Amino acid sequence: MWSMAIEKQRSEASRPAATQRDGIAATRHFVRGSKSRRASRRVPLAACTLEALRDAVAKAGFPAYRAAQVMEWFYGKHVYRFDRMKNISAPVAAYLDEHFVAFSSRLVTAQDAGDGAVKMEIALRDAFVVEAVLIKVPRRSTLCVSTQVGCPLACAFCATGQSGFERNLKAYEMVEQALHAAALMPRRRISNVVFMGMGEPCLNLDAVLEAVSVTNAAYAFRVGARRITISTLGDPHCIEKIARFPLEVGLAISLHSADEKLRRQLVPGAPASLDKTIEAAWRYFRETGREVTYEYVLLAGVNDSFADAAALAGLLRGKRAFVNLIPYNEVEGLAFKRPTPGKTAGFCKRLITLGVKAHVRTSLGGGAHASCGQLRLSKSAGSAS
Repeated sequence: MWSMAIEKQRSEASRPAATQRDGIAATRHFVRGSKSRRASRRVPLAACTLEALRDAVAKAGFPAYRAAQVMEWFYGKHVYRFDRMKNISAPVAAYLDEHFVAFSSRLVTAQDAGDGAVKMEIALRDAFVVEAVLIKVPRRSTLCVSTQVGCPLACAFCATGQSGFERNLKAYEMVEQALHAAALMPRRRISNVVFMGMGEPCLNLDAVLEAVSVTNAAYAFRVGARRITISTLGDPHCIEKIARFPLEVGLAISLHSADEKLRRQLVPGAPASLDKTIEAAWRYFRETGREVTYEYVLLAGVNDSFADAAALAGLLRGKRAFVNLIPYNEVEGLAFKRPTPGKTAGFCKRLITLGVKAHVRTSLGGGAHASCGQLRLSKSAGSAS
């Protein structure tokens, strides 16, 4: 199934360029005042590292230190027009405006769920709309980032999986999700980032790790590496690559059942057997010293019995693990139901009694359909002004 998902990515990415033509036409709306053809040539600033921008500025004949000033305005002060960056001279601003663009994407809506969660709908250059979620609670602001336009893995209980798959997101498109989120809260900073939105990060890992580097960079968001988490269905090769990555990011594995047959029904795109996934996670812990989180969506009458809890405890026995229990967030059109609070609490207590560290995640965002598993892919209805 994993190889089928990869092949699906390749085939859908090589479609006729109708959506690409739509995207070029839509670009004029992303870059106000620019002709679409010119706008499509300009490089999104989020695609540039500080070093790359220094090189470009220096090659244009300007002092290289201007690059750091631009990044401070862009990431630190939320100023997105070069002519409004007060210590940037007019010739430098003109050069930047000619060759770079602040955003390749556009924030369409920011829907407040009323509980600290805000669902962002972000239109891309090719007119697809992806969703990301900002969660603001006391002393923490967490951004849930999408990594693909849709998802090829079709998990049975997930809204994203029902939307189909279009393409991988570029690293700068992930970074722009953080930029849009930061602009919504100019007096707060993003403290945590989780790559748990639309898509499977391990099917786009190089771009994800590039986005992680920018998220952590001192010139950008300065999010500590241990406050960044990558969530995956558990491809062993991907887990190994994350373990070797220089930044000490967290790893979360979507498990959802300790029974192989049931897990295959719930997550048909799982890249490896349970045994191989757990073995890879255990190697990750031994190599990095970082505890692995296991995500387990509780589905009423499906995987929430005491027997299911005992099987999960048996699977993880002797491993350094933490189980994040997620009561199902219901999706319109799917038959799965959320277990009762008592059933959820009992499952968690049973795990703890059997020696497994566990916690019930507080569900936020339901009022905006922004909870875990509820994000959907859509297409922009038209232009924006």
